[in-house]
Order: sequence, then structure tokens, then C-alpha cells
Amino acid sequence: MRVRAIPRPSMSPDLNPIENVWSLMVHELEEELRQPARQLNQDELWAAVLAKWEELRRRPGYFRSLVASMRQRLEQCSEAAGGHTY
Repeated sequence: MRVRAIPRPSMSPDLNPIENVWSLMVHELEEELRQPARQLNQDELWAAVLAKWEELRRRPGYFRSLVASMRQRLEQCSEAAGGHTY
């Protein structure tokens, strides 16, 4: 069996959709916890992260859209010669 390798950067956030998920989670959690300003202990923070993850899982098409964007991400990364695309 022959497998053709696609040359790409080994650690590229542009090609790793989970980076978008983490970024969105952090942004939304920061917004929610600012109003009103709250200090969370470790258990409360963990519960908030898990709740946000479940919320994202229920958003129609969110993860599909990330996967569907891979062709465009690869093209942009190639055009940037492996550099950042954002």
C-alpha cells in the first residue's frame, strides 16, 4: 500500500481545528465570567469548561464547519509558505 505524504508544518495551529475550539471556549468563558466578575475555584472552573464544551457540541454544524474549512486552511497555509494565515 502506498501512502502519499503531504508536506506540511508539524505544529501548525492553522491546520488544527481544535485550536479554534479552545479559542472560542476561552473567549466565551471570559465574557460570561466577567458579568458579574467572578473568581472561580478549580472545581467551578472545570465545571464551567465542561458546560461550555457541551454547549458547543450542541451548536448545529459548528464542528462540521471546522472540518469543512480544512481545504481552505491547507491552501492558505501553502500560499503563506507554511507561515501564519491569520
